[in-house]
This record gives sequence, structure tokens and C-alpha cells, in this order.
Amino acid sequence: MAFWDARLHSPPGTPISDWRVSSNEASYGSWELQVFLTVAREGSFSRAAERLFRTQPAVSLAIRKLEDGLGQPLFVRGRAQCA
Repeated sequence: MAFWDARLHSPPGTPISDWRVSSNEASYGSWELQVFLTVAREGSFSRAAERLFRTQPAVSLAIRKLEDGLGQPLFVRGRAQCA
């Protein structure tokens, strides 16, 4: 398992919607983190896309960006659900 050093890069008083989190390899905005939380809650990329009013490919791309930056999968993908 790779060590991931996350740091919050936002000045004091910055609204949460503008926070940025970065690791030693990549930077993630609140959008990617919101997508991750929604997919985890819904258990499905398609349902998360509906809840976020986005397309399923947009949700998949956001998750792929997080996975690529972390160097490991975040979900076990299946036909009906992800875990």
C-alpha cells in the first residue's frame, strides 16, 4: 500500500466548495471528492450520476482520476453495483 500524504491547500476562510486536496502526485478538487462520496453512498456509478445530475462517463472519469492519483482502485466494480 502506498503512503498518501494529503494536504489541504486552501487559505483560512475559504468556502468548503473551493477547498483543494493534493497528494504528492495529484491535486483533487471538491468535485472529485463529492463524486467519490456519492458513488460510495449510492453503490452505483449510474445512480451517483443521476444524483449529481451528471452523465455516468463524467462520474467514471472523476473516479478514475482519483484512482490514478492514488495508484489503486477505490471500488470493486460489478455488473449491478460497486463495493
